[in-house]
Amino acid sequence: MNKLDNIIIDILKKEEKPIPKGILIKKIEESKIDVEKNSIFKSIKWLITNGSIKELQTGKLVIGYENGNILPNTKNKGIIKINSSHDGFVKDDDGNSLCYINKKNLKSALDGDEVEFELFDKKTKEDLSDGIVTKVINRFKTLYTAIFYKNEKGNWFEIDDQKIYQKVFVKDLTNLSNGMKVLLNFYEINSNYINADVVKIIGNINDVGNDIISIVYDYGIEPEFSDQVLKFTNSINYKITEDEILKRKDLRDYNFITIDPRESKDLDDSICIKKEGDLFRLWVSIADVAHYLRPDTILDDVAFERSTSIYLIDKVIPMLPHVISNNVCSLNPNEDRLAMTCEMLIDKKGEIKSSQIYESIINSKKRYAYDDVNDFFNGKYNEQNDELKSMLENCFELYKILRNNFSDRGYIDFDVPEPKIILDTLGKVSDVKLRERGDAQMMIENFMVAANEASTHIFKKNNMKFIYRIHDKPSEKKLKNFQVECKKIGFKVSGEVNNIKSNSIARWIEQNQGYSHSLFSRILLKTMSKAEYSIDNIGHFGLASLSYTHFTSPIRRYPDVIVHRLYKMFFLRKNDYTDLQRSKLLKNLELICKQSSEREQRAVQIERDVNALKFSEFMGTKIGNEYYGIVSHVTSFGVFVELENTIEGLCRIKNIKLNDYLIFNEEENTFIGEKTKKIITFGNKVKIKVIGANSKTKQIDFEILEFLS
Repeated sequence: MNKLDNIIIDILKKEEKPIPKGILIKKIEESKIDVEKNSIFKSIKWLITNGSIKELQTGKLVIGYENGNILPNTKNKGIIKINSSHDGFVKDDDGNSLCYINKKNLKSALDGDEVEFELFDKKTKEDLSDGIVTKVINRFKTLYTAIFYKNEKGNWFEIDDQKIYQKVFVKDLTNLSNGMKVLLNFYEINSNYINADVVKIIGNINDVGNDIISIVYDYGIEPEFSDQVLKFTNSINYKITEDEILKRKDLRDYNFITIDPRESKDLDDSICIKKEGDLFRLWVSIADVAHYLRPDTILDDVAFERSTSIYLIDKVIPMLPHVISNNVCSLNPNEDRLAMTCEMLIDKKGEIKSSQIYESIINSKKRYAYDDVNDFFNGKYNEQNDELKSMLENCFELYKILRNNFSDRGYIDFDVPEPKIILDTLGKVSDVKLRERGDAQMMIENFMVAANEASTHIFKKNNMKFIYRIHDKPSEKKLKNFQVECKKIGFKVSGEVNNIKSNSIARWIEQNQGYSHSLFSRILLKTMSKAEYSIDNIGHFGLASLSYTHFTSPIRRYPDVIVHRLYKMFFLRKNDYTDLQRSKLLKNLELICKQSSEREQRAVQIERDVNALKFSEFMGTKIGNEYYGIVSHVTSFGVFVELENTIEGLCRIKNIKLNDYLIFNEEENTFIGEKTKKIITFGNKVKIKVIGANSKTKQIDFEILEFLS
């Protein structure tokens, strides 16, 4: 800091209370220092930016953050998360905050970095330990997207990630023009500046689709496949030979059908049902991706690296090249396809009496869209083929049986609406609707759950190493919050919550008949642990399943490919694999589980970011419009409201029109009006007005006009 900066700080320290800028300037002038007013304003702005002083909402200035003394023996490490104000919070593996880090003490740490830190002998107002980063252990990422701007004043890069607090410098500006979207590599990161290289020119910011694909690049994903991968993929012999057919069960005469969203191009699951007295024989045949995706190949390496396909409104970042995902392996109608089949015999109570997994060849007789099957179930669609018509009727009967079985054991059906974003030809949002979820969608879900459970039996029975899809029960902390939230909306919860079982939730829903299932589901989703992949089977809490895996989507999920490969290696095609390959796969199962879980979470976050971008873009065209919504979350700085189409916006305290002073109750996450005693909490129905939307920050601002309940 220079002499002027120190004078400003000394004045504010002596005042011990906020003062207007005019008073500060007058006091600086009284100090007889030779300085222009323009320099004073620049110094004030810089001190505010680095956190040395604060500007209050009233415009007054006050001394900002100050360090304490470092405590001995407090060195620790964790992951730092940086907020929009560029302050940090170090978190442990469970996401709990270990300490607060002021922007002055980040020491070049960026959002997501693993850092070493020490604690000061002071705490924040929220009683959180205050600390300082002493070392950046691992960088979370070094690739960032940005927009290049060029005008008569100079050149600069605007980083998409609003959490970058340093200035960014790039030496080589070759081929860059104003408004170019680029991918930067941060090769030198310091506290005040970053040196970077341009590693890819994505295109102009106004080109259709560049806003979405930039988010993909920003997460370190290359959406296109390399020439080497495509060359290898094109060299594979995809012809189905007679020798191959003889090794498989020939199901081409069976009435297999696919039921998917109308726009789907990668059809990886098909079903067939036959009724045998009171029993149902259900075949779930899945694209045999593992037949083409051989271990120790460049194609397998890229599938492992990606681990999942990413679905982004109008485009897919596939796990596998299109020749495989949309053609060779997609179960298109009237085409012979290699498959992995799970055949199950199910009784009238929905219990699986027997099951087997084998390689097959099928030929799908018809492709249905979900809408078609829902219309058939509702009497609005007439299937001309009598055999398919009869099978669809059997499908519906078995679906109801399985649904009752799953419900009785405690299967949790999260009735939370999902958005369907509709884009125009320019890539702009024309509408946001709710995605329909009818009987056809739930039927396919239930059939896939049955196959995913049955696929674990032989490995579990033989106590063999395997990939499971697990879901732990909620933590004690989350369960306590669950009780508080349920109480707010009048949802009655019986029994001991800490001893929660899957069927406890089903019982609560039954006891609260007539209550908003979707409102309860929102609380439940916040309470749930994340599902993940593991070699240690602890069961799946949400599905009330003792043993579950992912067998049914190998075109878009790598763990499903590995489940198929395990069957081939140890039961179906032992001679096609070496002992070394078997040993290597078993050794890598834990790594595959870990990376697949991480990649899945990354894909979910990318999808959320893309939706948030398009939501803010859409609501930017609705400024001044009024809507009805529900309070979805309450924080110390305001209230989040979710509209019927799932778009969520923030109502800051100043934008809650209650004509009352609001007091935040941290323990219950509520606001209470000092005079009116009005309680603002989760579940309140409100009327809002859209007052702002920023596509750069992906933030939408509402004003609450009226409380309806």
